[in-house]
Amino acid sequence: MLVIRCILLFLRHNGPALPFLSLVLGAGPPVAARAAHDFLTSAASRALLGGAIRTAIAALLLLCVRDCFAADNQIPDSASTISRGYQRYQGVCGHCHGPDGLGSAFAPSLIDRPIAYKEFRDIALNGRARGTSAMPGYATDPNVAPYLDAIFSYLKARHEGLGRGRPPAP
Repeated sequence: MLVIRCILLFLRHNGPALPFLSLVLGAGPPVAARAAHDFLTSAASRALLGGAIRTAIAALLLLCVRDCFAADNQIPDSASTISRGYQRYQGVCGHCHGPDGLGSAFAPSLIDRPIAYKEFRDIALNGRARGTSAMPGYATDPNVAPYLDAIFSYLKARHEGLGRGRPPAP
């Protein structure tokens, strides 16, 4: 993040910085790629910076964002964390998303297409409405909010091949 802030400071004084605000705010790799592309192709950046410098800045930003998002998904995956996540998942999430996270007629699978922890946390705490389905937020639920890391670890383990049913005892 320090590299991004240094580049952002440079751009504030020497060129367009607005496309990169989404990177600093953590909007995600697709937005980062779009912002880097917009920066590379903008008339202002072409006028102020040489092509090699523009390319290097965009590449550094994309690498930093990729590393930040990779670190964002590094939740401890110990056997006890996964087991605790399974227990909490069964108590609250399994009613809609199925007993093994595979989804149901009205809630999507949570293991087929994993999402970043930051997005998972946001959805679990604040809820989400999409089309005709809606998931409530669990920010005030003492059985969910404190255990999001464990629930995420369980779902991640399921995605990576953990079998159905109760995980092995730690």
